[in-house]
Amino acid sequence: MNKGILTAAVLMGLGEIAHVFMGGPEVHIPMAQEVTDPYLNAFVPIIWHAITVVLAVLTAGLFWLAFNPNRPLEAVFAAIQFGFAALFLYYGVPEFGTAVFPQWILFTLVPVLTFFAMRRAERLA
Repeated sequence: MNKGILTAAVLMGLGEIAHVFMGGPEVHIPMAQEVTDPYLNAFVPIIWHAITVVLAVLTAGLFWLAFNPNRPLEAVFAAIQFGFAALFLYYGVPEFGTAVFPQWILFTLVPVLTFFAMRRAERLA
């Protein structure tokens, strides 16, 4: 078992819990109320819940990775997370002049932690 990757999995799980229980009332519900076109409004829950699914897969995958080292899978997870981090920065900083969305921290921290934890385990093996 890789404790560093297990920690990353717990962090991602906490991120998903925040997404569901904090993000729903703060973002999902207001977005659904703001989009008045019925066709476009149908996409709001689809996109929101698609992100929920991706976060669940990342969380479960990181838990699996903690017990089953797999560099290609780690790279896929890292690409998804770095992509999310880049989106939060790309759209948040120009609009607000600062990194107003803290999600970029989680999506940067988790893959970096996973990378170093996996490399450390490889060195110790």
